[in-house]
Amino acid sequence: MFSFTRRLFSTKPNNVGRQIISSTPTLSPTALQVAPTQVTTLDNGVRVVSEERRGETASVGVFIKAGSRNESKANNGVAHFLEHMYFKGTSRRSGKDLEVEYENAGAFLNGHTAREYTAFTSHCLSSDLERSVDSLSDILLHSKFDPVLIERERSTILHEYEQVNQSIEEVLFDKLHERAFPKSSLGYTILGPEENIKNLTRIDMMDFRDRYYTGNRMVVAGVGNIDHEELVEIAQKKFESVPRGDSTFTDSAPAEFLGGDYIHSNDDIPLFHCCVGFEGPSIRDNDILVLNLIQLLCGHYDRSMGAGRYVSSPLCRRIAELGLARSVTPFNHAYTDRGLFGLHLVGDGGEDTQWLLLEAVGGIVKLGHSLTQPQLARVKNLLKAQLLTQTEGNLDNVVEEVGRQVLFYDRRVSPAEFVDRIDQITVEDVQRVIDQYVFDKEPVVAAIGNTFNYPDYSWVRSFTSTWKY
Repeated sequence: MFSFTRRLFSTKPNNVGRQIISSTPTLSPTALQVAPTQVTTLDNGVRVVSEERRGETASVGVFIKAGSRNESKANNGVAHFLEHMYFKGTSRRSGKDLEVEYENAGAFLNGHTAREYTAFTSHCLSSDLERSVDSLSDILLHSKFDPVLIERERSTILHEYEQVNQSIEEVLFDKLHERAFPKSSLGYTILGPEENIKNLTRIDMMDFRDRYYTGNRMVVAGVGNIDHEELVEIAQKKFESVPRGDSTFTDSAPAEFLGGDYIHSNDDIPLFHCCVGFEGPSIRDNDILVLNLIQLLCGHYDRSMGAGRYVSSPLCRRIAELGLARSVTPFNHAYTDRGLFGLHLVGDGGEDTQWLLLEAVGGIVKLGHSLTQPQLARVKNLLKAQLLTQTEGNLDNVVEEVGRQVLFYDRRVSPAEFVDRIDQITVEDVQRVIDQYVFDKEPVVAAIGNTFNYPDYSWVRSFTSTWKY
């Protein structure tokens, strides 16, 4: 039923001259073919969004702008714990009743917590829309939070905590965030520390719910064979009791990015697992699309796949030819005011470790200044294909994207508009973004496992000014 997504010098980006995705640009005629998205705002601030698709099924979800970013050290983990408890029974349905109801309807109910939002979604037959919305509103508005069930679920979450901490990748990215944003709740983990999981109370959960689960932070989204007016009527009836929320309430302070490294040697882990990251633009900044192109330019390499010297990315091809890594994977985590992007590297941990870091970091710097128009055209096509595939694909993925966009952009951005923005990106834009965020900037590094040959941080820092031309 549950899915879990996770899925020192300060720097301040210059936003001069950028278009912000939350505002509508002047578009070419082709980009004016906007997606059939309808939005209605209820009196209490809840936004109801729908996109019609052909078929006999629908995906509907409730998205709340609240996650681990909104926590303190004392209650870190409460958003995730609260999400779990919403499935444990209401005044109308027990947890078992909820499971049986969905099984009988042939529908699916899921929830997940992220750093800046929480989502509850249902995939169902179109004829089952009202029942699905009713169940979503019931768990969000009438959950009992039985103390006995809280203690039972505490054990489940502690087991989940153990599993997460056995995943090298999960721990690596958690440590990367913690090191990059040590003064901000953006650096907190989603599950929270073990001590918090053991001690969070029902009152902690109720306080968090009352503060953040309000109409002005909530989106009800539906995609599929859905009539918008019908969805609005159902949402009005089911969510009318949600308080609007304080319009003057502000979220946590802007996150400050700090460079530095976290190195943890573990003899039981034979390989060198490392993330090298840089501060990136916010999710609302148009440069996030430039960064998506940079990700594709960096490429992906896995030694087990055998492509090696034939991969299209110069950065990955060079690393493969020299035999420096087992895998190279780009990442990009964008948030409301800052981002974190870079490369996830897995190597053997031998004496060539510093050369792996040099080729990875220096390669990012170099690619922007050796970029050709054909290379840019290729990754533009790749990005547009990925975007359109996501838009035209699984309804659950589409409703997630719709809900997130309305939460963070305050509107649904049509695929045509994204394509238009991608087409407008130039070689100079790629060079500018790399210079702004990578060239001679402070990286953040997290490394776990065979770290004996990891060089001093100052060496990694020096690699950011290597091979610009």
